[in-house]
Amino acid sequence: MVGIGLRLLSRRDGSKLEKTLVSYITNEKAFRETLDRILKLDEGTPIGLDTETTGLDWFSEQLTLIQVGNSDWVNIYDVRELPMRSIRYILELLSTKEVICHNAKFDLHFIYEKTGVFLPRVYDTQLGEVLLYAGILVSYPHLKDLVKKYFNAELKKEIRNSFIGNPNVVITPEILEYSANDVVYLPDIRRMQLEELGKRKELDVVRLEMELLPHVMIMEHAGIILDTEKWKKLTTQAESNVVLYDSKIKSSIGDCIASIVSKKKFENALDALEYFKISFSKTLGVRKEMKGITDEETIVQTLLDNFNVNSNTQMARIMRLMGIDVENTSAKYLKRDFKDNEFTQLLTTYREWEKLATSFGDNFIELINKITGRIHTTLDQLGTATGRFASYKPNMQNIKADTDYRECFKAGPGKKLISADYSQIELRMAAEVTNEDVMLNAFRENKDLHTLTAAAVYEIAFDAVDDEIRKRGKSINFATIYGTSAKGLAYNFAIPYEEGLKLLENFRRTYPKFTACVGLIHKQILTRGYSVTPLGRRRYFKIPKKFTPAETKLMFKVMREGFNHVVQGGCADMLKIAMLNIARNNPFGDAFRMLLQVHDELVIEVDEDIVPDAEKFIRHEMLEAAGVFIKSIPVEVTIKYGDFWRK
Repeated sequence: MVGIGLRLLSRRDGSKLEKTLVSYITNEKAFRETLDRILKLDEGTPIGLDTETTGLDWFSEQLTLIQVGNSDWVNIYDVRELPMRSIRYILELLSTKEVICHNAKFDLHFIYEKTGVFLPRVYDTQLGEVLLYAGILVSYPHLKDLVKKYFNAELKKEIRNSFIGNPNVVITPEILEYSANDVVYLPDIRRMQLEELGKRKELDVVRLEMELLPHVMIMEHAGIILDTEKWKKLTTQAESNVVLYDSKIKSSIGDCIASIVSKKKFENALDALEYFKISFSKTLGVRKEMKGITDEETIVQTLLDNFNVNSNTQMARIMRLMGIDVENTSAKYLKRDFKDNEFTQLLTTYREWEKLATSFGDNFIELINKITGRIHTTLDQLGTATGRFASYKPNMQNIKADTDYRECFKAGPGKKLISADYSQIELRMAAEVTNEDVMLNAFRENKDLHTLTAAAVYEIAFDAVDDEIRKRGKSINFATIYGTSAKGLAYNFAIPYEEGLKLLENFRRTYPKFTACVGLIHKQILTRGYSVTPLGRRRYFKIPKKFTPAETKLMFKVMREGFNHVVQGGCADMLKIAMLNIARNNPFGDAFRMLLQVHDELVIEVDEDIVPDAEKFIRHEMLEAAGVFIKSIPVEVTIKYGDFWRK
């Protein structure tokens, strides 16, 4: 054991921290001598925790150090030197306490993978800071940022590189100081964050996030199986169609290019490339080569060879030259204003295949972990300002909902995948929040709300609404929740502004309480500078003291996103409560594992012999969570299961 006294820098308020005793523990004698520091912690006293590892992948990299402590003392355990039983003993002691980490999932993953110990009570200072500034925080803060903010102290993080790829790193006093500093500040940061979150009445929210965090780690750790053969076939099909439609597009623009080249009588290919604004290598050698191309046929071919179908600038210019007077080439715009144009249909089809080939191509297969054989996405539980999950590496929330792609994700041997999804939950939440009688009665009577809206805004009988009009009713329902305007409806439906205005007025007349409540919430958001969900989750906005006419667009954006937060953030809270209760109350043990959270849907892998009981359990917990918020109307949960992920 090595005892090192560290003097930490002063807090912003000028008070000093006492010296911190840092003990580097490499043998069982030192282990026993320092054990009382943990054993004598008062019940309920949280303790700081951090790890040092040789890399980022918890499956293939090694755990080097575990640091435990507070501002008085830090125990640094060298995992390489101590027997695993001692490491596990310390961690099992910590499993009965609240541990404080920064970017906690990283540490929890390594501890769980290397020792098998699950730490159920965690406070993450990184998530705490995100909650304090949801909506206006640019990125997730590093511990260095928080130490600077709360203590006006500087942490030197360069020493971290000593551990990367170096399992035999020699532990120096500088490394010990660095490792200890990753722990000593954590209890006080937690205390100050909770004080502020308490003032903002967000303790229920922070409690939910922190209690859910360890279970999100388990979901990431479990991963999901990808059927690579099916996936490769889909990728090959997408890539073939990209080539096919690229060829069709270039064939379609070829006549236009040939005609212009013939009329303009370009001296060479360089002049033609610059006229069409087609990008190419502008090195002297290439420019000289292009100047040497002078016959029309070769100039046309050179233009086509260099034309980039994925360039919006090039595509917009060539379309205008073809007589298709586009403002831009966005898919939404083209489908709305040029849906019957043969060329725009080619372009939008090409883009759909191109997205499949690039976003859902071989890059997914490359992300399969070589040790587990599964894909382990990162589930970012505060990945959006509303509190909804985000997913990356890979983004599982962007997987196409059609059967071909979903069925590439499969259950393990002897298991099934269960998909559980709230039905129309945002509309139900909106009805509950606004206490809109017409909406509430529709749900009570199991009357289709989209048909009801369509009939009302188009002033036709309920029974006269066909599928196409119902689709519009559905679009209007969601558009109004997300704060659309008459101009927005006119744009989306490709109708005159006056007609969009009438549709919106009819909607507001049909749902007067909804309209009044939304208006009230908008005023509160602009006054307070934040929006809040029924649970208390806040989303902040940067609002000027006074909106000028030039900032009208910003004002409407704030109001739109603010009300959306109430509904969408409320649904996020609901699903997180359901996930937490499912994880805590799981009666099936390892036969039942949550794998994914995708919007309002949970994907769970279970042993095939417990499917009926698992289905009942999931439905019960999801409905119980919904009942916390939605009390006036029934909530529905759709559950499907099979060998593959079903939608």
